[in-house]
Amino acid sequence: MQKGRCTRWLTALAVLLSLLVAQVGVAAAAGQTRVVTDGTGRRVEIPAQPRRIVALTPWVVEVLFLLGHPPVGRPSSADYPPEALQIPAHGQSYRLNFERIAALQPDLIIGNGNLHSPYLAKLEETGAPVLFYDIDSYRDVLEKLRIMGEIVNEKQKAEQIVAEIERRAKALRDRLPARHPRVLIMVGSAEAWSAAKPNSYLGDLVQQLGAVNVAAEGMEHRPGFTRFSMERVVELDPDVILLVKPVRDPSDTSKALPGFQKDPLWGGLSAVKQGRVYELDHSVFMSPGPRAIDTLEELAGYLYPEVFRRGR
Repeated sequence: MQKGRCTRWLTALAVLLSLLVAQVGVAAAAGQTRVVTDGTGRRVEIPAQPRRIVALTPWVVEVLFLLGHPPVGRPSSADYPPEALQIPAHGQSYRLNFERIAALQPDLIIGNGNLHSPYLAKLEETGAPVLFYDIDSYRDVLEKLRIMGEIVNEKQKAEQIVAEIERRAKALRDRLPARHPRVLIMVGSAEAWSAAKPNSYLGDLVQQLGAVNVAAEGMEHRPGFTRFSMERVVELDPDVILLVKPVRDPSDTSKALPGFQKDPLWGGLSAVKQGRVYELDHSVFMSPGPRAIDTLEELAGYLYPEVFRRGR
């Protein structure tokens, strides 16, 4: 009897000690840090295991969900995956609300270098380390997936995602025909539009599919974009025209095409005559992230309808 009580006491003590060790381990891990270099070249000390990440841009939200580490805060424009809508919104990517960000008690903030680096000092006032990364190409998508995998300690999962994206991209490239279309990507409305160059995100995706971007030689008025007159478009006469109308207000469902159709020069374009003008969803085709492969597959349908079934 006494031996049994002693055994039970020792067992209880062992369980208690194991729980204590586990708690000490968690506490130690919570206090550990490491240094990473962000996309702007800054060396930043971050938690070894970030648990309260605030994302300042939609692609960060999407990647974190994909890796199984949802953020605690998101910009209001981040609506994918659908579960992201359950995450508190701190404001807009283009107009940061620093008070709301701080109220989320982040242990790490991740944003875009091009957009958010001017606000570094204000963001650091929250007490959280800040990382900046940009995605401007298909290759950037793969690189940032790997980087985010390292940040949240999901390197293997990130590599699996990258491998699957690469597999699907190779399957597309293997089926590309010998003749590649000449393409113009028009971003904006008839009143004010820019042509996306090969070094823009969408321009790079089009280039990944072997298409020739007719705006390659245009002078940039902002990174990745140039301006053309409609007369110049007539001279270039692309085989395919991709229209993208940026939308800040989700309630705005208007299209860009009707405005262009009012121009008397529009109807003479080969792409118009051949029915090869496509208006694309801005939230999908201009938003970098892991859905780049879905975008590539849909673009392949627009550029090579004779090979790929075109998505609508």
